[in-house]
Amino acid sequence: MMLLNLKISIVTFFLCIVTQIMGAPVNIDPRSIDQTITITIDTPIPATISLSAVLDVLHDADTMIHLNPLVKSSALTSAPAAIPAVYSITDTLFGIIPTTYIATFQNGPASMDTVVSAGLGITTTGHWEVTSVDGSSPTLHERCDVTGNVLLLPLVRSQVQSSHEQLHQALIAKLTTGS
Repeated sequence: MMLLNLKISIVTFFLCIVTQIMGAPVNIDPRSIDQTITITIDTPIPATISLSAVLDVLHDADTMIHLNPLVKSSALTSAPAAIPAVYSITDTLFGIIPTTYIATFQNGPASMDTVVSAGLGITTTGHWEVTSVDGSSPTLHERCDVTGNVLLLPLVRSQVQSSHEQLHQALIAKLTTGS
């Protein structure tokens, strides 16, 4: 079924291009080739790290932003005490292409939610939480839903998956070493 949807999306995309070139009106909604994918990352939290320490970092949007290896700069664009906090973030794709986007951060009791409005119609919604099942070691769980053009999603998936796995490891390292 997914292969059929991909083929339909590719045909729709090319029909849009052909009709634009020929000057014919386009009656295809560009969102018709949008799709949503889900990325989940689970990272065990060592027993030596307290839940409150993890939540302190998770609830510090500026720290979370800069733990992402792609981020080059950020600026708070909402009032400092605003909920949710809104940031303008600049990072690089493939280490060379700068891109700036808007991200919102909202803290929950044991979680953080994010919404990123990136270029090219890409939107991500993230939910980060500390979970523990049946008294087992706590885990940092991230669920990220990415919505955008089906032709861009493989690229976006690889960038988000890689950078967020590194972000998880940097967060644990920060809590382990204190730096």
